[in-house]
Amino acid sequence: MSRNVLISAALSVLLVFGFSPAVNAQSKKFTKEEQKCIADLHDAMDGELTASIKYADYAKQADKEKLSSIAAMFRATSRAESIHLENHKKALADLGAPAYKPNVQKYTVKNTAANLKEVIAAEKYESAKMYPKFKYDAMVCGAEKAVNSFKYAKSAEETHAKLYAQALAQISHAEKLASVYYLCPVCGGVYTARPPKECEICGEPSAKFLVIK
Repeated sequence: MSRNVLISAALSVLLVFGFSPAVNAQSKKFTKEEQKCIADLHDAMDGELTASIKYADYAKQADKEKLSSIAAMFRATSRAESIHLENHKKALADLGAPAYKPNVQKYTVKNTAANLKEVIAAEKYESAKMYPKFKYDAMVCGAEKAVNSFKYAKSAEETHAKLYAQALAQISHAEKLASVYYLCPVCGGVYTARPPKECEICGEPSAKFLVIK
């Protein structure tokens, strides 16, 4: 019996018992709306990976300048960006799209004041323009997980921008800034001092928050 005949017979048996060949994500056909959402997720993943790595480096720079409170803040937001990245990855998988390896964009570590000015502008852009657009695209194609992922990131980036602005305004008296930060593991929301009973962005109980110093 030829090899082709054997393969055909095996497939027939599988179909009889209710099995069907797996659909490869690479061969799945996506609508234009889904393609746009997937491209948005790729862009967001690139940005979140870069931000996570960059903020970790900014934390090290702040430590070098004896700005321990600002260093702790950057460590918290670095972790927050990695949470956004993981949420975007899950949203991409939910769409049935192939796995994507995000790219790290170029950046330069400057002094902490300059680093804060740069991230304030970046976070304001993401929360005011980029993520609202991405969220709309996800809503158009009915990608619920992508909608939530973009929504969480948008709201979290707004809080990050406020923290950065406060740090820049008080950089000459950085010892007055918070030295402990509370991070929501679901949406990446960052809180100072005593956090609320639950995350104001996603509702996660604060008992599950991560403590970053």
